[in-house]
Amino acid sequence: MSPAETGNVLSLLMRQRDRRKDGDRMLALLTARERQVLACLAGGDSRNQIAERLNLTANTVRTHLQNILAKLGVHSTLEAVALTRAWSVPPDGH
Repeated sequence: MSPAETGNVLSLLMRQRDRRKDGDRMLALLTARERQVLACLAGGDSRNQIAERLNLTANTVRTHLQNILAKLGVHSTLEAVALTRAWSVPPDGH
């Protein structure tokens, strides 16, 4: 591999590492239950499915989702899921 190619690969790896660290910091703001809700959401579950899976009421799931959005600084559940995927950090609990 040429020095230029090696430099590009190292740069890519460092950016991925930085994204993972950012993700770890942001996910640390969430409670364990919020991470579980986010993991279910990222797995494609609906709010009702999340409630059933985690033995919660639909209103509790809604509250967790509102808290997740506020803590991550996003406006939609789609944005929250996109962030977790961009970080390549699977939230625990799914």
